Amino acid sequence: TITQGETKISAIALLKKREERDANNDEEEAKEQYMSYDLARLAAFNTTPVGKFNLKDDSSMLERAKNSCQLLVQRLFALPSEPAEFGRLAELPPPTISLPREKPTPKPKPLTRWEKFAKDKGIQKKKKDRMVFDEQANEWRPAWGYKKASNAEKDLPPIMEAGPQDDGSSDPFTKKEMEKKETLQKQKNREKRNHEEIHGKTHLQLSENPSKQEQKLQTKAQLKLAQKSTGSLGKFDKKLKGELKSAPNRKFDPETLQNEKKRNLELLSKIVSVEGATLDHEKAANKGVGSVSFMASDR
Repeated sequence: TITQGETKISAIALLKKREERDANNDEEEAKEQYMSYDLARLAAFNTTPVGKFNLKDDSSMLERAKNSCQLLVQRLFALPSEPAEFGRLAELPPPTISLPREKPTPKPKPLTRWEKFAKDKGIQKKKKDRMVFDEQANEWRPAWGYKKASNAEKDLPPIMEAGPQDDGSSDPFTKKEMEKKETLQKQKNREKRNHEEIHGKTHLQLSENPSKQEQKLQTKAQLKLAQKSTGSLGKFDKKLKGELKSAPNRKFDPETLQNEKKRNLELLSKIVSVEGATLDHEKAANKGVGSVSFMASDR
């Protein structure tokens, strides 16, 4: 009978354990239902609804955070791993949540005139070959640098074919050099124009023929701009000889009864500044009489 009773008791205990295990499994499934993970960022998100009173209970929130952390660690240990020198090495999956940007996405850079033209005409940038064939020298020469193909004519007799408009009074070689310089200057002007269209003009602009006064003002403006370009905004920079010092702006309180009362109380506190000291009526009276006589003499 005792054996049967013990058997009966052990069976009941096993049933209770099974019920507790099933309840725990149901609870784990319920937890997993509201859980989401981002293993790449080592983050777990629990979307289980929280009651109004549980929000004020720190213990319940700590318990919820502990359970979420345990589930996250279980997911991490379930990842496939391989042995390494310092232990097991597991590769994290790619992130599933994109973090928000601190600043807005940068705007696309505006196209220059040439880029707009090339885009409309379908012109694509092609890498320039280093070596080109020079027909005059009948050999391959570099396109730029030492002994480039454009300078091959200097190795030959300096002869240029005269055009129908050449009268023989001008030097064709000098004319060619001048045309080349003008072409380079036009290219620089185009680059400057494109830069101003994209970035805007600088606020320090000199006229074509500035006067001495304009040059002086522009130089002072450039000096102030350069002085404020340091990390201290020019506070610790050395002043030039003869440069005017900027005086601080003085602020005057409005003449009201409240301000006058405040100044008088401050004067009184200066006279009675030592703890436990008594007011020297004679000194105060002399100070008041002196101020009155001074005002009378001014009148």
